[in-house]
Amino acid sequence: MALLASLESYREFLEGMKQDMEGIRYDIRHTTADEDSVVFSMDVCITKADGSAQHFVAMLLMRFDEHEKVSLWHEVYLPRPQAGAQ
Repeated sequence: MALLASLESYREFLEGMKQDMEGIRYDIRHTTADEDSVVFSMDVCITKADGSAQHFVAMLLMRFDEHEKVSLWHEVYLPRPQAGAQ
């Protein structure tokens, strides 16, 4: 099932997520690019104000138009595999 967000609902989601966020770190593990797009594979760590942390893997696809403006931004988030998991 695909979920689509409007600009308003996405903004609300981000504002809610930021309320207790201390910081976010992206470690890019792999990139693939051509003339029109780039894909990043990243390990992500969100630290919360209470000292807890969330770890996950993110895939980000960005495409660019003829004016070099972002025309597509597509994100996929996955749980980060645990050490030793198959």
